[in-house]
Amino acid sequence: MNNNLKNISNIEDFLFETFYGKVSNNVYISNLPYNIKEDIEDMVLIEIVSSITDYGAMARGIVLVSLFAKPLNSNIKNAKLLNSLEEKLNKAIESSSDKHYQIAKYSTYQGYDKSLKWHNIKVELIIKIF
Repeated sequence: MNNNLKNISNIEDFLFETFYGKVSNNVYISNLPYNIKEDIEDMVLIEIVSSITDYGAMARGIVLVSLFAKPLNSNIKNAKLLNSLEEKLNKAIESSSDKHYQIAKYSTYQGYDKSLKWHNIKVELIIKIF
């Protein structure tokens, strides 16, 4: 295995390319922007939340993908948009066919960002590197 494949930046680039335009056009790595334009309805945040562990012939880590949906009026959760984002994420994961990186859903849970005041779905992915 090429050790450069385990570089965090290379993994982030792979995930960005996998999700950008397929799940959302607003995909960010590690943190959301400070200023969010008023017309943005959804966002995706990608964070590598564990170490990348080397097992010799392969490596493995956990990635957290947060799917954010702007709430409806009166801060009502936009479940329809969140569902659409999760379905698009599922499709992007299923259609990913990179020879070095393999991703699979590990767990899913809901969240709410109090500072942003947006609901989200957090999806933990296992990434395997060959």
